[in-house]
Amino acid sequence: MSSLIESSEARNTVLWSIEKLRDGWATLPPDGKGDRIKYLVQAIASLEEPADRRECLTQLKSVTGYPLQTLEQQLEQEKKFAASPEPQEPEEQRVSLATKLVRLVEDSGLTLFHDQFGEPHAALREEGTHVFKLNSKSFRRWLARLGWARLKKAVPREAIQSAIETLSGKAQFDGKQIELHVRTAWHEGTLFYDLGNGQAVRITGEGWEIVNDPPILFRRYPHQKPQVIPVPGGNVRDLLRFANLPKHETSRLLLLLVSIITDLIPGFPHPLKAIHGQQGAAKSTLLKLIKELVDPSFTKVVDPGDNLREFVLKASSHWFLSLDNLSFIPPWLSDALCRVCTGEGFSKRELFTDTDEVVIALMRTVGINGINLVVDRPDLLDRCLILELESIPEDRRIPEEEFWADFEKAKPALLGALFDVVAGAIRQFPEVKLSRLPRMADFTKWGVAVTLALGERPAEFLEAYRLVITQQHEEAIASSPVALAVLALMKERPEWIGTSSSLLGDLNDLAEELQIDTRGKAWPKEPNWVWRRLMESKTNLEAMGLKIDRKRVPDRLITIQRVRENGVNADNAVNAEPNPAPPLTPLTPLTPESPSCTWCGSRHLWRSENGVTRCGVCHPPAGPERVVWLDEGKDGQPAS
Repeated sequence: MSSLIESSEARNTVLWSIEKLRDGWATLPPDGKGDRIKYLVQAIASLEEPADRRECLTQLKSVTGYPLQTLEQQLEQEKKFAASPEPQEPEEQRVSLATKLVRLVEDSGLTLFHDQFGEPHAALREEGTHVFKLNSKSFRRWLARLGWARLKKAVPREAIQSAIETLSGKAQFDGKQIELHVRTAWHEGTLFYDLGNGQAVRITGEGWEIVNDPPILFRRYPHQKPQVIPVPGGNVRDLLRFANLPKHETSRLLLLLVSIITDLIPGFPHPLKAIHGQQGAAKSTLLKLIKELVDPSFTKVVDPGDNLREFVLKASSHWFLSLDNLSFIPPWLSDALCRVCTGEGFSKRELFTDTDEVVIALMRTVGINGINLVVDRPDLLDRCLILELESIPEDRRIPEEEFWADFEKAKPALLGALFDVVAGAIRQFPEVKLSRLPRMADFTKWGVAVTLALGERPAEFLEAYRLVITQQHEEAIASSPVALAVLALMKERPEWIGTSSSLLGDLNDLAEELQIDTRGKAWPKEPNWVWRRLMESKTNLEAMGLKIDRKRVPDRLITIQRVRENGVNADNAVNAEPNPAPPLTPLTPLTPESPSCTWCGSRHLWRSENGVTRCGVCHPPAGPERVVWLDEGKDGQPAS
C-alpha cells in the first residue's frame, strides 16, 4: 500500500513540475528548453509504473509541443543509461586524490619537518629556500597548484585537507626537528640576515656577503616585505639625518645608532626603545624608520591587541615589534613586554584552551612610542632605552612623501653600512671586557663592540647609557608613591628601623604632606603589603643611596639605611669612568704576559708623548697630543 502511495506522489510531483513549466515555456531560450526537457524526461524515467510514465509524457507533449515520438526516444535513452552499470576504473585510478597529492609531495623534493615548538612545516628549495607552515593558506594554495600541474584537475578542498593532515603527521613524527628563525640568526658563529627573497646576508668578523642557500631556515609571514639588496660603500652616520635628534647631542645620537645596529644582532636581550615626546616630534616616523631597516613589513607599526594571546601572535611574526601611539600599558602587557625583551617563555596553555603544555620562547626587539612615557613599572623600565624627541619646527618640516623617497634612495647603502659595522662589532666583541655591568649586560658589551667598530670612544657610549639608567631609576621612583614617600622619610635621617605596621603609619603621615592619594591601588592598605611595595622599587631606591633589608627574626623588622648621597649605584649602572676611577698613573708595561688594561681588560692601550701608557676605554686621550696606539702600533690612530 505504501509503495502505491509513494508512486502516486512521485507521479503528481512530475505532473506539477510539467504544469508549472507552461507559463514560462514560450519565453525560454532554445538551450534552456532543451535542458528543461532533459530534466523532466529523467524525472519521468524514474517513475515505476508505465501508465504514469505515459501520462506524464502526454502532458509534457501538451505543454511543450514536442512530438510524442521524440519524447519517447529520449525516455528510452534515459532508461538504458540508468540501467547500465557504472564503469570500473583501473586500480591506479581508484586511488583517492588525497593519496595522490601526498605521493606528489613526497616526489617533489619537499622536506617535511617540525619546528622547535612541534609545529609541522615543509621546506621547498626553489630559487632559495621557502618555508611553509602545513596548515597555512600559502601551503594549501601551493598544494592546489601542484595538483593542477601534475594531475590536470582541480583538487577539492576536502582532498587537500586530508592530504595536509597526513603530511602533518609525517612531519611531526617522522621528520626532523629544525629550528626556525625570524629575520636574523646565528649559526656556528656566523650571523645570517634573511633578505626575504630566498637569499640571506652572511656576516662574519671579516665582512659580509649575500648567499643564495643559507644553512638555516627562516620563517616568513605574509606581512613581511623582502629587504632591499644592500650595497657597500655607505656611511652609517647618514642614518642620523633621518632621526629627529639635535645634532649637537652626540651622546644621544651615538646611543640611538648603537641600539639600531645591535637590533640586527640576535641572541641576547635588547632594551626596549621607549620613545616619547610632544605631537609633531616624528615619534612614529622614527619607529617606522627602524622597522624598515631592521625588519621591513607592510605593517610598519601595530597595536598590541586586547589580550596576551593576540600580543604573542603578533610578536611571534616580527623580529622588530613596533607599537605605535600608546597612551597606557596595562599590567599584563608590561609583563609580556618584559618576557619578550628577555626571551622568557609563554606557556601554550596561557594562549590557547587546549591541554598541550608547550612553552613558546620569544626574544624580540621592541619599540614603543607615545606622547608621554607610558612605561611606569620598574621591571619594564629596567629594560628600557628612553628617548625623548622634541617637536620639529615648521621651517624644518618636509612632506612625508619626500622624506620616505629620500630614505628609500639611501636605504641600500645605509643597510650595507650597518652590516659593515656589525661585522666590525663581531670582530671586536671577544676583546670587550668590562668590570661592571648593568642589568642589560649583553647589550652593554655589544654596545661597546659596536662603538669600537664605529671608531668612537666606548666611554662616550657608556656614559650615555649610564644617564639612561639614572633616568630609569628616577622614572620608576616617580611612578611609585611608596618609593617617593620612603625617599621623603629618609631625607633627614641616616637610618630607620621598625615593623611593617610602624612604617605604614609613618608613610601615611607623609602621604598627606606629599599629596599622595592613599586610596589608589599602588598604596598599601595593610601592613603585609608594605614590604611587597618596597620590593617593587628596592633596586631603584638602592640606586638612589638607600639600603633596604628585613630581618625574619625576631620581629621581621625592616631596616632602611642611607649609605651615600643620591646617585646611581655603581653596582647597578655602567660608568664611563668606572667608580672608583682607575688611577691616572702608568699601567703595567705592555708585555706578552700583560697585554691588556689591568682595570677593564681592554687591549686598546695608548702611550702619550711623555711615555705614560694608559687605557683607551678608561682614559681615552682627550687633548690634541699625538699618541701611539699599542694594540696595532699605528701612530695617531686606534685599532680598527
